[in-house]
Amino acid sequence: MSSNQELLDAGNVGVSDRGTSRFHPAISLVALVTVLLIYIALRLRHLGTYSLWCDEAFSVFVAKSSWHDFFRQLLIDRVHPPLYYLLLKLWISVLGASVAGLRLFSVLF
Repeated sequence: MSSNQELLDAGNVGVSDRGTSRFHPAISLVALVTVLLIYIALRLRHLGTYSLWCDEAFSVFVAKSSWHDFFRQLLIDRVHPPLYYLLLKLWISVLGASVAGLRLFSVLF
């Protein structure tokens, strides 16, 4: 028998922690925050560049209508959630209806 096999059989060999290294929690947190900030910057980079898609345009149409027509549209449309339209209507009344502002609503929520 070899000497390594004898040591294994005798149970005298322990597993060393020198080969495994762990990052300090602060380094992991900094890396996570850095990746998150890069993601947010890339997501917001061209937010208002492209025009609205059909479903976005429909949502803006409903949200910009008068309150009477707004509630009528909510009763007719049983597919989309009414809370989204209500929050979008309030968002438009505060920030306006620019393409970047409308998409920022969806990004934040």
